[in-house]
Amino acid sequence: MRPHHEDRSRAAILRAGPGFDLKALLSFPHLVVSAGGARTAIFDSLLAQRGLTRQALVSVSSFSAVPQLLERTDMVGVFARRIATVFADGFALQIRPLPAKLPALRHVMLWHARSDRDPKHAWLRRQLRETCDSI
Repeated sequence: MRPHHEDRSRAAILRAGPGFDLKALLSFPHLVVSAGGARTAIFDSLLAQRGLTRQALVSVSSFSAVPQLLERTDMVGVFARRIATVFADGFALQIRPLPAKLPALRHVMLWHARSDRDPKHAWLRRQLRETCDSI
């Protein structure tokens, strides 16, 4: 595991509406992305630390369905600002800053130790780092 990037900026994305406070954000049904199908994510852990919960109405296993689902419903999603921007750029979605200060999300790359000295794998890791650093 190699530390790669910290993302301190997260945002809620939704179809329409004015800015909102944390209570209003939690009043919306939420869309959650979870590879395992759970209806929880890191945001739920952060809410739990404050004694709060959200209504996770739908859980999807891939980010590819997110913008279409948010655009056609009253659900909201909470994502890193980078991914929220990608979603909002191509769909009728709005980005709102989260109305709560949250700790940074740390992104890491993982690979098997046998790939440490593989030049092709090293090239791929460099490409990923450079791409992430440029956005």
